[in-house]
Amino acid sequence: MNIRKKAIRGIKWSAIGEVAGKGIDFALIVVLARLLDPEDFGLVAIATAFIGFATPVVTLGFPTAIVQRQLLEDEHLDVAFWFSVVLSTGLLLATIGLAGIIAGAYDQPDLQNILAWLSISFIFLSLSSVQQALLRRRLNFRLLTIRSLSAEVVGGVAAIAMAFHGLGVWSLVARQLISSLTSVLLLWAVCDWRPRLRFSKAHFRDLFDFVKHMVGSSFLVSAHRRSDNLIIGFFLGPAALGYYTMAYRLFHVVLTLVGSTTSKVGMPVLARLQTDAQRFRRVFYTMTELTAVFALPAFLGLAVLAPEIVPILFGEKWLPSVIIVQILALVGIVKSLIRPVSVALLSAGRPDLRFKMLAIDALFTIPAFIIGAQWGIVGVAVAYAAAQWMISPLWFWVSKGAVDVSVSGYLRHVSPIALSALVCAFCVAGTRALFGGAHGHMLPLVGEVLVGAFSFIIAMAWLAPKPTRQVINVFKEFFKGGKKGSS
Repeated sequence: MNIRKKAIRGIKWSAIGEVAGKGIDFALIVVLARLLDPEDFGLVAIATAFIGFATPVVTLGFPTAIVQRQLLEDEHLDVAFWFSVVLSTGLLLATIGLAGIIAGAYDQPDLQNILAWLSISFIFLSLSSVQQALLRRRLNFRLLTIRSLSAEVVGGVAAIAMAFHGLGVWSLVARQLISSLTSVLLLWAVCDWRPRLRFSKAHFRDLFDFVKHMVGSSFLVSAHRRSDNLIIGFFLGPAALGYYTMAYRLFHVVLTLVGSTTSKVGMPVLARLQTDAQRFRRVFYTMTELTAVFALPAFLGLAVLAPEIVPILFGEKWLPSVIIVQILALVGIVKSLIRPVSVALLSAGRPDLRFKMLAIDALFTIPAFIIGAQWGIVGVAVAYAAAQWMISPLWFWVSKGAVDVSVSGYLRHVSPIALSALVCAFCVAGTRALFGGAHGHMLPLVGEVLVGAFSFIIAMAWLAPKPTRQVINVFKEFFKGGKKGSS
C-alpha cells in the first residue's frame, strides 16, 4: 500500500476514532453534568491540571521522536520505555508527597486524595506511550481507534454507575483511572512489540537530540493548557472553575474533531516527505484546507448557537458557561488554523522553532490569564482569546526558512473558506433570530444547524471551488481507499 493510500486509510480510522471517541466522551459528560455539581468538575479540573503539567516528564517527547525518526531500531524503543517507567514512578511518589501542600494552598482538603489517586495515571502512560507511538508510525489508526473507544466506554460506564450511587467527585476520578488502565491492557494485547531489559546510552542520545526541545515545548504546552484552570481554581474557586471547565470541554471537543485527525495523520506523512519540498508544501496546504473547511464553520456556528446548545446538553444550571463557550470559539478558530504550522515544524525536524514559538505563547497567555481573573471567568476567556489572536502571525515569522510555505500562500488557500464560513454564520444568526432565539428547544437548533450546513456548502461551491473539489476527492478516497488498500 503506498503512502497516499495509507494516509487516506489513516485519516478514515482517525476520523472515526475522533468522532466516535468525542461523541462517547461528550455523551458521558452530558449525563454526568446532570448528576454532579460544578464544584465536582472544578475540583477534578484543578487536580488534572497539576497532573497534566507534570505529564510531559513521563515521556520526554520520545513518542514523537519514534514517529519522526527515519531510522528506528529496537534499542530506541527500549530506551524510551524504561526511561518513562522510571520517571513515572518518581512523579507518582512526588505527587503523593506534595498533594497535602497543594490542597492546603487551594483550601480544598478533598484535593489531597484526588491528586494522590490520579497520580497513578503516570504509570499507565509510561506503560503505553511507546506502543501507541509505534502504531502511529505504522499509520495503524484502526487499532488505536478500537483501543481508545473501548477504554472510553469502560471508564464512562463505571463513572455513571458511581455517580448514580452518590459517589460525586470520585466518579470522575474513577473514570480517568479505569479508562487509562483499560487502554494499557488493550495496547499490550494488539501491539506485538515487547520491551527488553536493556539501556543504550547511544540510542538515548539519538532520541534526546530530537526531544531536548520537545521537553520544553511540552512543558510550555501544559503550562499554557492548564494554567487557566490553576489560576481560576486559586482565585475564583472550584464552582467558577466548574462552569469554565464545562465550556472548555465543549470547545475542546470541537477543536479535536476539526483538527486532530488531519494533524495526527499529517505528521507521519509530512515526516516521510522531509526531503521533497514540493510534495511537503502540497500536503501542508491540503492539510490546512481540510482543517479550515471543518474548523471555521464549526466554531463560528458554535459562537452563534451556544445559548441553545448549552442548556440542551447540560441543563439550565450550566447557563453561566454560555458566554465562555462563545469567547472560546474565537480561540478555536485561530488555534485550528495555526495547528498545521506547528505540525509542519515537527515533521521537518525543527522542534526547536516550535519551542521558541510556544515560549512566546506562554509569555503572552499566562500573564493574560492572571490579569483576566480579576474580572472572573469571562475575563479569563477574553484574555485567552486576545492573546491567541495577537501572537498568531508570529508562527509564520518563527517558522520562516524551516518550512517552505508563505503567509500569502497560506491566506490564498484559507481566505475563500473563511468567507464561506462567514456566510454560514450570518445565515445561522438570521435563522436563530427568525426562531426567536428559543432556549432549550431541540427542533429550532436542528433547523439552524441544517441551514448553516447548507449555506456553507453553497458558499464553498461558489467562492472556493478548488478547495471544494479537493475535499470531495479526499472524501471519495476516504470511503474507497481503505477498502482498496486492504485488499
